[in-house]
Amino acid sequence: MALTITTLRSSSKGNCSFVTDGKTKILIDCGVSFKQIKEALANLEQDIAEIDAVVITHEHSDHTKGLGVLSRNTDIPVFANKETWQRMYMAHEGIKDKSIKIHRGVFSIGDIEITPFSISHDAVNPVGYAFEKGKEKVAYLTDSGTVNYEMALAVKGAREIVLESNHDINMLKNGIYPQQLKARILGDYGHLSNDFAGQFAQKLLEWGTEKFILGHLSPENNLPSIARNSFISYMDRLSAKEEKDFTVTVAPMDKPSHIKDTNK
Repeated sequence: MALTITTLRSSSKGNCSFVTDGKTKILIDCGVSFKQIKEALANLEQDIAEIDAVVITHEHSDHTKGLGVLSRNTDIPVFANKETWQRMYMAHEGIKDKSIKIHRGVFSIGDIEITPFSISHDAVNPVGYAFEKGKEKVAYLTDSGTVNYEMALAVKGAREIVLESNHDINMLKNGIYPQQLKARILGDYGHLSNDFAGQFAQKLLEWGTEKFILGHLSPENNLPSIARNSFISYMDRLSAKEEKDFTVTVAPMDKPSHIKDTNK
């Protein structure tokens, strides 16, 4: 089975994704309830008892709030960098000490090699992840206000990617959020907009990415149809054709991304 990545839940309300090669099974983040994770996995005909590990991108609650219950109910190891663990441990009751695993660079789970890479977000030491097995590569990049050379290099060549498309700039600027929050989201330590996602996706397409999952949408400042149409407009500028040159799915907030996108 090819290496694949699927979002289980994805939005500003909560995030959890699933990477597998058919044998090794990994969750990215645990920002929704234990019940929701089990239900989403069951929808993919997967069992949480078969999960080999969780890898955490950063300490914000929409990526970690389910950790305590997950740890109380399973012995799944949870990997994060030292700084992230220092912030998470006190915030989530019930995390078993034996579940705590600290990564300090490239590490492996089963046959999958995992490369954490620094991202630009207002957390203590936030990361994205690239997953590789042989010549197969998939990547996860959300919660970053910009993409620099090192981030781009880390995800270059990924066949599949979960890429943040958090907000429509005009919706955000004209929305009800306080000005300080708007500035945070729009800043270099905030979140990627639909436009930034589309622009970066043009480069990823040139580098061989075939499958795009647009993730971490803001329910207040975006719509799946707007995110999708913006993405397609950037692909049109390259004369790239959907289903021929690429596929794109807008990650649903409340179900796995493998379910056919109904927002076309």
